[in-house]
Amino acid sequence: MFNSLNVCLLVALATSAFGYQRCCVSKRFYGEIHTTKGVEVAGTTRAVASMNKMFLEFDADMQIEFVKGDYYEDENKTTVHYETWNDFANMRSFTINNGSNTCTMEKIENEIEPYCVPNELNFDGLAYFGSGNETVHIQSWSGLMPSGLYYSLQVATNDCTPVSSTTTGIDKEGNYIVEQSHFYNWKQYDHTGPNFFNIPAQCLALVNHGKM
Repeated sequence: MFNSLNVCLLVALATSAFGYQRCCVSKRFYGEIHTTKGVEVAGTTRAVASMNKMFLEFDADMQIEFVKGDYYEDENKTTVHYETWNDFANMRSFTINNGSNTCTMEKIENEIEPYCVPNELNFDGLAYFGSGNETVHIQSWSGLMPSGLYYSLQVATNDCTPVSSTTTGIDKEGNYIVEQSHFYNWKQYDHTGPNFFNIPAQCLALVNHGKM
């Protein structure tokens, strides 16, 4: 549905906030997120750019999230392919990098949360995103997050599917951040199958051996 929306026309419509409430996506979904980020490091003239292209699959009832993608950072000219299983039922996260047999395990600090428009955001208005038969009617929301960064989010009016987001500002370390994300090929109320959520044996072995 959202394929090729990076070539788009944004036409704003005057509207009032009356009747528009913060929405959430379904409890099961999957899709792609392409994120570019620029960081101006505090106290220096050094700027670091990165790109993260990921596939995300989520099931709230199973309390698990699977993410795989490629992360590139221009400063080191390196690309890391990663696969991560966030097991919220047991508050554990497992990651395998670059297709190796080595798995790392970390504790998840925060409980599972639905994917919703954050409470901190205010309704800005309606717009059309895209062109031709890929035009999407969207809601735009923005506001200051607890991190101190300004966040803008655009979602489809009919089902809350995310379309794009932007994060800007100075983080707690004093770095200036600019981050943009675009969301592609999202499908709600479904997942690709249970196999994506199967945590690999080498990761489960860490649990059995009490590595955390």
